[in-house]
Amino acid sequence: MFKHFLIISFSFFFLSSFSQNEAKQQQPKAQDSQKENEELSQKWNKALGSFQFQIINSRINPQVPISTITVIEANRLQDKVNYVDYKENMRIMILPKSQISKDYQKLELFKYISTN
Repeated sequence: MFKHFLIISFSFFFLSSFSQNEAKQQQPKAQDSQKENEELSQKWNKALGSFQFQIINSRINPQVPISTITVIEANRLQDKVNYVDYKENMRIMILPKSQISKDYQKLELFKYISTN
């Protein structure tokens, strides 16, 4: 009987200490994730108007994650407009670095295009 009590007590102690360590490890991950989201949000807001999601032959109302800004910035060219396939019937038009200035014509976020 005493052995069962020790086994149960040890198991409970082990599980509770494990869950406390797990919670401590997850807290920094949540903080890192929040910091990353803030950085992505700042990049998104800064670049807004220099790219456009073009929906082709569809009327979908797309959901675009903020992390897409990394794809946009990775595909931005110096002197040429770039078109990147994003999803079926959807692409991203990305203005070149040389065209972006304080007084450039900003693009709408979404544009619906019919090719028929």
